[in-house]
Amino acid sequence: MTMPFVLRRMDNDLTDAQRANYAFRTKLTIGGVDYWAYYLKRIDMRSVETTDYDIRRENGEEQVDLFNYTDNELYPKPAELPEFNYDDDTTVELPDGRYAKSNVELRIGWNDFDVQEYMNVCAIMRGSSQSSIVSEIAVCSGLDAVESGESATGSKFSYDEAIGVQVMYYIDLYANLAVTNDNLELTINIGQTVPFWLGPN
Repeated sequence: MTMPFVLRRMDNDLTDAQRANYAFRTKLTIGGVDYWAYYLKRIDMRSVETTDYDIRRENGEEQVDLFNYTDNELYPKPAELPEFNYDDDTTVELPDGRYAKSNVELRIGWNDFDVQEYMNVCAIMRGSSQSSIVSEIAVCSGLDAVESGESATGSKFSYDEAIGVQVMYYIDLYANLAVTNDNLELTINIGQTVPFWLGPN
C-alpha cells in the first residue's frame, strides 16, 4: 500500500511553510472523513554537488583523479571503439583507455515533524501509530508548477505542485518510527553504475 507522508483533516491543512516541503496534495476520504494527503516529500538539493572522476586505465591498472572538464570533453569528437569479441559473454572487461564517472551523495532525512506526521498517517490508515513501519522509499524526479488550492473555508491560494514525476530509485529498508520515535536519515550514493569511455589514453 502506498502511504502518504502527511494526512490532515480538511480544516487542519498544512501551513504554507510546511506545505513547501511536500507535494502531490490530493483529497482522500477514509472512514467517511475527508483529508488532505501529501504523497511526496521534497529533498533539499541546494547543497548537493556531484563528484566527477577521471579514470585512466592502462594494462589493467586504474588511476583515478577528480575530473576537471575542458572544451575537449564538453565538445568531444567521436572516438573509435575498441574491438570486442561479442560472441564471448563469459567476461566483461573494461579495455584500456580513459573514462569519466559521476555520482553524488544524497541525504534523505525525516525530522521530528515528518516522523510525527507519518505516525499520524498510520494511526488513521492502519488503526495504530505503533505500525509506523517504512519498508520502501521511492526516490523520484519531477518539475514544479503553480497549482491553485482551496482551504476548508473556501479561500483560494497558490502553491508549488510536482508534475511529470517519475521514480528513479527504489530503496528497501526497515524502520519502525513508532519504536525509534526519532529522526530517520539515509545517505545514498547515486549516479553511474558504469563509467563512460572517452577514448584511448
